[in-house]
Amino acid sequence: MPTKDEQNWGMGIHLSVLGGYLLPCLGFCLPLILWILKRKDSEYLDREGRKALNFVITLLIANAISWVLCLVLVGFFLLWALGIYAVIVVIFATVKTANGEDFKYPFCFHFLN
Repeated sequence: MPTKDEQNWGMGIHLSVLGGYLLPCLGFCLPLILWILKRKDSEYLDREGRKALNFVITLLIANAISWVLCLVLVGFFLLWALGIYAVIVVIFATVKTANGEDFKYPFCFHFLN
């Protein structure tokens, strides 16, 4: 069971993914920086950081594909759906992490194991 401090940092790592809505590069840079700073402190934070980064990388790939599909107009809907999906899933991940529960991002590739 993770400590309360680990749970708080884990929540911060997951919530930092939403930084991409403020400035596009923040959605990747903030979780990466937090993971690099905290991964050696605990195995729990290392695992949560990898989950968040895997999700961000998956979103980047899905967004790139959606932008290409904008040429046939379906990409606009996909971009909108990805944005809503990301917010909902990150909120679920944050709540689960706050409770010390395990959460796996659905439809997420695992680049960092």
